[in-house]
Amino acid sequence: MELSCATFAKGDPEYEAVRSKVVWNGHKPERYPDIIVQPKDTEDVIAVVKYAWQKGMKIGIRSGGHSWTASFLRDGGMLIDVSRLNDITVDPDAGTATVGPGTFGGSLNARLKEHGYMFPGGHCPTVGLGGYLLQGGFGWNSRLYGMGCENVLAVDVVLPDGTLVHADENEHSDLYWAARGAGHGFFGVITRFRLRCHPLPRAIMNSCFWVSTDHLNELISSLDGAKDSFPRHLEVSMFIGHDQQGFPGLSALVRADALAATRAEARSALETVHRLPVLSNSLKAEIFRDGDLDVLLDTVGGVLEVGHPEIVADNTWMNAPIRTVLPQLREMIAALGPAPSHLYFLYWNRKEHKLPDMAFSLEGNVYITYFAYYTDPAEHEEWAKIIAEGIASVADVGVGSQLSDENLLKRPARFMAAENFKRLETIRRKYDPTRRFHGFMGLAEEYKRLEA
Repeated sequence: MELSCATFAKGDPEYEAVRSKVVWNGHKPERYPDIIVQPKDTEDVIAVVKYAWQKGMKIGIRSGGHSWTASFLRDGGMLIDVSRLNDITVDPDAGTATVGPGTFGGSLNARLKEHGYMFPGGHCPTVGLGGYLLQGGFGWNSRLYGMGCENVLAVDVVLPDGTLVHADENEHSDLYWAARGAGHGFFGVITRFRLRCHPLPRAIMNSCFWVSTDHLNELISSLDGAKDSFPRHLEVSMFIGHDQQGFPGLSALVRADALAATRAEARSALETVHRLPVLSNSLKAEIFRDGDLDVLLDTVGGVLEVGHPEIVADNTWMNAPIRTVLPQLREMIAALGPAPSHLYFLYWNRKEHKLPDMAFSLEGNVYITYFAYYTDPAEHEEWAKIIAEGIASVADVGVGSQLSDENLLKRPARFMAAENFKRLETIRRKYDPTRRFHGFMGLAEEYKRLEA
């Protein structure tokens, strides 16, 4: 059986360049698929999956390649790069969009803007929707509109034997359940997502405060106490790092973004942060800045998608007050590398929100991510150890990790409720009994007992 799409076998002259290019991170893991294929449409995907079935190959899937661990990149078998499946169809009357898995969130929102809609895609514009939606996906206005996976209405999936099926709440509902949260452990190739879209907020406004870490105790305690008052259309985050906004040494950037229906509503939301007394000690403040979704995407993309070639990260969700782990946080901050390495807090706090019945099942009041950016490849193992140990020091009072900036290889952690993992494995045995698709990169002990 011959494949008509672009194909690169290990040993081909172009193979290493292609293998490196599919990984967004400057760090290229030493994992080598036997063959990398780049289908351009659903028919190509069916053909390559059937080819893998006939050859007995295991399969990994890459959409946008934004996973810093390159969880899609495995030794042996076939890597299917679906980045070329990036078509977008908008139905403004229904308020929906149909997209390919390789579509960037920024590209989708550019199209939706023409119709007065938005989708809660990734904070960075170049996050591919395939991996983002499979793992949960929190992005702009997700506190109000829900995780990306909460807004998936249906998927088209190529199963391990090459069969194409449609899955939604009525048809192949178990597969639809799994597709919303299984992340890189999903056992099929999604070629199309149908998404619920939302009205584009008419008033997008931002305030930023840069505060010396000399005030860290008061700052964290204040945010702990205030987070319950943040309206759902307000996103509050904090970045701690070196040399922010030109200030030498360490500082904390408290960022508040309101995506509201009116300017008055946006200003009122921002004022819930402005009222924190600790912010009177700010090194600098920029308040009530008007913007739009493009500005938000470009700003955060500019922070995270810098020219530093190598990245290591890990994360945890927490329900406990952040002040209870201040000693550990101070140690993590002391170990931070040069800018743009940072410790990130997202004040999520959706306690009154009930998640739909889906594989995604784990979130907390605050999301914490620890990032190291470095330029010397020889430092990779050292930074991987620092980051994993740092998050492990606070994870004991956490509720688990999010499949986005996780590091399951260095620190296997829980990422969904145990009963959901058990259900996921039951569905896997139904659709992929021979485990043709690669599973998770690493598993916590509680999951290993349920996997068999």
